[in-house]
Amino acid sequence: MTAKGYLLVRRTVVDPELAKEYLEVAAVALAEAGGRFLARGAAATVLEGDPQPEGAGWTLIEFDSVQAAEEYYRSEAYAYPRELASRAFDRFFLMVEGVPVS
Repeated sequence: MTAKGYLLVRRTVVDPELAKEYLEVAAVALAEAGGRFLARGAAATVLEGDPQPEGAGWTLIEFDSVQAAEEYYRSEAYAYPRELASRAFDRFFLMVEGVPVS
């Protein structure tokens, strides 16, 4: 069984208009790459460690493999959304390998 690939993103909106545009164009690139939103929202409770910045939200995206997640992030289709995101959000973007659990 191949390990899934997950993108975990913490984001704080710094430009609401660009954030709206980003969400529209990123959704198209994500669908083309076979990614699926598993969770998206602002509510998070810190159970351990440093608290998230005030107003930060989280997104969890699943891909069929780590390779597919990385290809999406580095793809030409995501280049423009990624550039928009750099201006629309303060982000922490993490790729995680989901080890199969039996």
